[in-house]
Amino acid sequence: MGMGFEVLGDVGARVDGRWLDLGHARQRCVLAVLALEANRVVPADRLIDRVWGENAPHGARTTLYGYLYRLRRLLPEGVIVRRGGGYLLAVPPEAVDAHRFTALVERARATGDLALFDEALALWRGEALAGLDTPWLTEVAAGLDRARLAAELDRADLALAQGKHLAVAAQLPALAEANPLDERLAAQLIVALHASGRRAEALEHYHLVRSRLVEELGTEPGELLREVHLRVLGEGHSPVPRQLPGAPTPFAGRVEELAELDKMFGATNVVAVGGTGGVGKTWLALCWAHRGLDRFPDGQLHVDLHGFDPVTGPTPPATALRRLLDGLGVPAEGDADVLAARFRSAVAGKRLLVLLDNAQDEDQVVPLLPGDPGCAVLITSRRQLSGLAARHGAQLLSLGTMSPPESAGVLAGHLGADRLAANPVAVEAILDHCAGLPLALGIAASRAAVHQDLPLSVLAEEFQEDRLDSLRSVFASSVRALDSEAAEVFRSVAAAPGPDIEVRSAAALTGLPKVRTALRRLENAHLVLRRGAARYRMHDLVRLHATELGADLAAVRRLVEFYVETAWAADSVFNKPTVGAPGKAVPLEFANAEEARAWLSAEHACLLAAQAWAERHDMPDAVWHLAWFLDQFHWRHGLLAAHLEVWQAAGRVDVDDWRRAQGHRRYSHVLMRAGRFDEALDELNAALVVHERTGSALDQGHVFHDIAAILGHSGDLARAIEHAERSLPFYRAAENATQWEANALNTLGWFLAKAGEHERGRVHCAQAVALCRAAGYPDGQAAAHDSLGHIAHTTGAHRRALGHYRQALRLRRELGDPYEEADALLSLGKVHTALGEHAQAHELWRTAAGLYRGQGRQTELTEVTRLLEQANAPVDAVVGRGVHAALR
Repeated sequence: MGMGFEVLGDVGARVDGRWLDLGHARQRCVLAVLALEANRVVPADRLIDRVWGENAPHGARTTLYGYLYRLRRLLPEGVIVRRGGGYLLAVPPEAVDAHRFTALVERARATGDLALFDEALALWRGEALAGLDTPWLTEVAAGLDRARLAAELDRADLALAQGKHLAVAAQLPALAEANPLDERLAAQLIVALHASGRRAEALEHYHLVRSRLVEELGTEPGELLREVHLRVLGEGHSPVPRQLPGAPTPFAGRVEELAELDKMFGATNVVAVGGTGGVGKTWLALCWAHRGLDRFPDGQLHVDLHGFDPVTGPTPPATALRRLLDGLGVPAEGDADVLAARFRSAVAGKRLLVLLDNAQDEDQVVPLLPGDPGCAVLITSRRQLSGLAARHGAQLLSLGTMSPPESAGVLAGHLGADRLAANPVAVEAILDHCAGLPLALGIAASRAAVHQDLPLSVLAEEFQEDRLDSLRSVFASSVRALDSEAAEVFRSVAAAPGPDIEVRSAAALTGLPKVRTALRRLENAHLVLRRGAARYRMHDLVRLHATELGADLAAVRRLVEFYVETAWAADSVFNKPTVGAPGKAVPLEFANAEEARAWLSAEHACLLAAQAWAERHDMPDAVWHLAWFLDQFHWRHGLLAAHLEVWQAAGRVDVDDWRRAQGHRRYSHVLMRAGRFDEALDELNAALVVHERTGSALDQGHVFHDIAAILGHSGDLARAIEHAERSLPFYRAAENATQWEANALNTLGWFLAKAGEHERGRVHCAQAVALCRAAGYPDGQAAAHDSLGHIAHTTGAHRRALGHYRQALRLRRELGDPYEEADALLSLGKVHTALGEHAQAHELWRTAAGLYRGQGRQTELTEVTRLLEQANAPVDAVVGRGVHAALR
């Protein structure tokens, strides 16, 4: 017979996997005392003292006997034994989670086994002995909490010694927040942050802890913390960004324009170079920048804004700002306003150059402008950005075509003056066709340079035969000179959806394992541009020409299928797959969650473009699969606009009934997050019609659960409770549905509590925590802790609320879920305020404000801003919804 007793959280007991109803708080106190003293006789007088303390009622002994009688009837015979003048719980020590925790921690310390530490800490479900507050039990709970903290710190030391800095840096912030004056913990977090490349955050945390120690204890940090601080100070500095692409070589002409740029930057710090496509704006900007590197000792930043790309469209300001901040080593979460403020702060006092290439218009550029006059901004665009001159004092330089002598100088730089002098008539014809456009000159010259035996007269004749405009004739001639493999790669890459393409994606597109070689040939011919080690893009004019040549649609289909399969592989790292891989391509493999998240982030624009392409080209399965496999990535990162977009697309394509119903349900979640409750209910009712027809118990349970969540959020608590209860029989009838039953219990408990039935709600939510933990379902566990935190806070048990909310926050951060993290921070702040701990509340709220702003959640941002204003605390620009989270 399997039996277990739990005190590391809510007091509980189970027999053969069945949880027992232990009755009210005093009766649970009796069992808790016996469990903590397992296999030891506890005299009746001592039981009375530990259960009531000084408030024992008249007739306490009789009442105690009544509690013991009921407990003995609940438990198997012989478990609670009367012996001498007391009682004993006759169970193996490992049957009680507190004793099992102690034994595991002792073994972990003796063996240096992280897995044993993890097993021990996983036994905790909240604050020890939650809900029980007699003096003796309170003292025991405090001792258990101290033992837990000691185990956490020993585990962190061991993990750091094993080089697991990234994991420790992700796990310790919540613990440090709960123990703000623990210097050993602070030192561990600083070491982990610094070793993870987050030096600025490490130093910031040291200063935060030091200020707290001085203000609250009147003491400076101890030797350990000071030593760690000095070590961080002494090791390196923030990297100086060097992002400029290589200087154009050879470079000829533009003497007057270079001098004019020098003059303009003497009068202002913002200059915009305008001119037609291919006229050499980027060429000029890079030449000027590289000639004056010593003017910018703090570095150079570069962003291609894709203002006129015929396939991808312009880069949004928020995306551009993230790239700029990445170059500075600054965290880049948030919307455009948050990122712009963070960028201005990051460059304040610096002397650096920001090159914004290929801008569409003023609206794209303005958010990217530094506020510091020491930073120079050089912009290129096909438009004259006169609005920048009017609003920001920018100087405008209009760039025309190159003169014939300058154009000849470009050709001479590539081919040599002697070769030009030997073919004056052909040179004149080539110059005429290139029309003073450096892009055309560069491509023509590279063609002649690669083929030294090609007479310039033949090149000139090819241009003449095309009888097209200057650039097209140059492009056509260069493409004809490619070998068949490179020419096919050229057409395929141009047709690929997205702003650029990574080498592994290009291999899937073309079917060429060694596609990098062909890409290098295209790079040598100036037909593609390489960015970083493995990403390639085309000048928008080159891409426009390539698309006119036609594309191999089968190749693009291969690429879309590769994106779908690899998105499945990335999603499977984070979530147990509920939809199998389509099996139409070989996906990339990911060693860990960090690799998978990095791929999804890097390819996000390409994945959205691939879904749009698939919809236009009758690939309904790919459209639906991309929406499904990106669902959790979008949800956890609060990418609401993209999330709505992909499910709207999935709803427009023809798929089977099950997938259509699942699409209705997932789309309803996003609509709910957007506050569009009526539309969300319509989607769920559409899903329910399908699932009732197919008879799927699990899916019907999902729909009733989700309807309950939406009804509750829209204020109809009675119907929300009814639908949550209706979902439970379906889940219990389905196979392998433990985590979903836990979600439903949490939802039911949440809305019962909201309706004022706090104790019933608490019991259901505590059951949800236990089921989630048993099922290995951290999302649901975090949501249930959020619910328990709300119940404890509402009923005045603020310290217990802190424990639950901290557990929720820790889990959200481990899951990489900034959306729900923001809600946990807001809730924690409210509990600290109730406890009179206002400084802690303000710090949490400022962090939440930054997250809300970055996620575009105006309602929540307004609430946290109001709380800070009421407390006279400024909203720093850098800066529970249990049922809502349980939807996932």
